[in-house]
Amino acid sequence: MCFKNLVGNENNKYILKETITKGNILHSYMFFGNEGIGKKIFALEFAKMILCENQKNSPCEKCKSCIEFDSNNNPDFFFIEPDGNSIKIDQIRNMQKGMLEKPIISSKKVYIINNAETMTKEAQNCLLKTLEEPQEYVVIILIVSDENSMLSTIKSRCTKIFFEKISDENLKTYIKEKIGDVHFEESMIKLSEGSIGKCIEISKKQEILKKIEDFINNIENIKIINDDIKNIDKYFNKNYFDIITCNPPYFNTLDNGYKNKNDYLTLARHEITIDLESLFSIAKSYLKDNGVFCLVHRAERLDDIMYLGRINNLNVKDLQFISTKNGSIPNTILVKCVKNSKPGVKLRKEICVDNLSTYQHIFESR
Repeated sequence: MCFKNLVGNENNKYILKETITKGNILHSYMFFGNEGIGKKIFALEFAKMILCENQKNSPCEKCKSCIEFDSNNNPDFFFIEPDGNSIKIDQIRNMQKGMLEKPIISSKKVYIINNAETMTKEAQNCLLKTLEEPQEYVVIILIVSDENSMLSTIKSRCTKIFFEKISDENLKTYIKEKIGDVHFEESMIKLSEGSIGKCIEISKKQEILKKIEDFINNIENIKIINDDIKNIDKYFNKNYFDIITCNPPYFNTLDNGYKNKNDYLTLARHEITIDLESLFSIAKSYLKDNGVFCLVHRAERLDDIMYLGRINNLNVKDLQFISTKNGSIPNTILVKCVKNSKPGVKLRKEICVDNLSTYQHIFESR
């Protein structure tokens, strides 16, 4: 295949093919760049080229090494991934033990460490010893999305290959050739942000995007009131709403006395004019029986939310944690409370706002 089906980064294709053709395979590489732009697929194809018994600028697809590689049984190839949220020192030590044994089929042994930035500091320091004195037949490929998380000593011992975002033109070609007709091509390209991975994810959510569009287009009789929520009694009777949604100020104090120079941002972020207790009281008064109160908030305020929900007969029924990056600690929560409901919380699967799972959850639960 030799990168034939891989999109973009043509210069990297040339560099890697030349590496094989000239027999100038080095001991350690770092493939770095944004998530979802093809680093892992490039690394796998490069590994297959290195291990091919008829080493040329493309795998022969016929030798034992190529056949075993395609069936995930090549004894000279190893793929290391995070165990949970990180790659631990024991994983690196086990890898190092395996390196002491010579290749079985090929002249090389290839180790790919995926999401290498998740290695603990201890694991990185352990790996450093191998990078400094590698066995002559060992090739290590680090796949990295966050280069700043890697020790400078590791970066200095690797041949670094940067992977650029995929151009809009290449994304258009990919959509036409691999995905076919889509309802939101321009939106897909914009949301993909140069990432094939995101493009594929979004293509799977076309139905959800269509629901969002239909929902927005079918909204009628919208009344916008620009006023302090404390004045809600001027406009609505109590027990009026089926659902209330809210994205309130997150912080109950001005941290260390700090106040943003922008008053609007200060009011948006800090409970200066209204606090969480008042919002729950208002929701309790203006929701119908079994009405729903939904809010997005900081994860550290969960204890306050659970308590205020109980004392206002707005029990938390659904809870979902949100992270901003795969593998990171969630810092935001989506909460659904129901008025006069029985206690009992449904904990939904954690989501990452880097994809469209948020919209899927919203529209699949309607």
